[in-house]
Amino acid sequence: MINIFIEYLYELDEAIEKYNDAILKICKSFINGIGKNQGELDNDNYIEPNKLSGLPISLYDKNQKDKKMNQRILDIWDLMFENNIGVTRKFRRDIMDI
Repeated sequence: MINIFIEYLYELDEAIEKYNDAILKICKSFINGIGKNQGELDNDNYIEPNKLSGLPISLYDKNQKDKKMNQRILDIWDLMFENNIGVTRKFRRDIMDI
């Protein structure tokens, strides 16, 4: 179900900021537990980490004027990076190769 919502958010693109809180809650839940137990979830509850980790980036781009929201987004991104979630794995490898 969450993957369908994530796909919907990618299709929205311009209006994604209306879902700031929902996106951040989904990301935080994933970081705090769901992501650690992905192998135990059925297909309906599985979350694609690469797609999920792209949402905060899109959200950040759309919220340039809201400094408080951008700080919340960056905090989530930091947690994703620390936990090697989704595309942050590639970024970490790229940084280490510099």
